Amino acid sequence: MEVACSGLLGHVVVHDDKTGKALLKANMNRRTNIHCLSVFQTANRRQVDQRTLDRQLGPGKAVPLLDLIEVDDRFRPIVQHYLGGKVLCDTIQTARVNCFRFIILY
Repeated sequence: MEVACSGLLGHVVVHDDKTGKALLKANMNRRTNIHCLSVFQTANRRQVDQRTLDRQLGPGKAVPLLDLIEVDDRFRPIVQHYLGGKVLCDTIQTARVNCFRFIILY
């Protein structure tokens, strides 16, 4: 999870675009990605389910990353956008053999 989310640490999620604009005007010192919940729609529709992984890799070899976390429904589109399609594998060998099919973490 840490590897998958490390690039997201500079992202800020706000309720609406009014709050986002206020943050931008507040003279932020560093580059920050701001996501407004009121308008955010994911372009990432990739979703991997456990049955597909078990069928393709073998039972217990990998788990969809989204299955490992609980997310409030308000944040689901953002989490789907960044973590959808990512898989946590049991070993580096499983990840190497199957890296062409999924975005793999080990």
